[in-house]
Amino acid sequence: MDTQTRLNKNILRQFKIQHQAVMSMSRLYRIFWPYYLLQIAILGSVAAIFCNAGSDALALGIVGIIAGMLLRYFYWFRRSLATWPTLDAIVDWDRVDNLLEPTSQSEQPN
Repeated sequence: MDTQTRLNKNILRQFKIQHQAVMSMSRLYRIFWPYYLLQIAILGSVAAIFCNAGSDALALGIVGIIAGMLLRYFYWFRRSLATWPTLDAIVDWDRVDNLLEPTSQSEQPN
């Protein structure tokens, strides 16, 4: 029985991609840009609504939240780059490959 969930397999696939390519800040941005764009679009829309409604203070608060979110991502990326060499060295990549291989008939491609 395969105990790997879809989420686990997606995480392992991401690690494998990062293992095979050079890890960099720009690579991380390229991977996650759709998430940033969605979050900025949603929060930017809320800020525009507040601004049009005359609540400039609330609109500025939302802009501050967006700025904090982007700074948090930048910090997280820097930490990921700093810890990646250690993680890359201790992960058993052969085991990762084995976990990603389809194990049941239903998972195998036709």
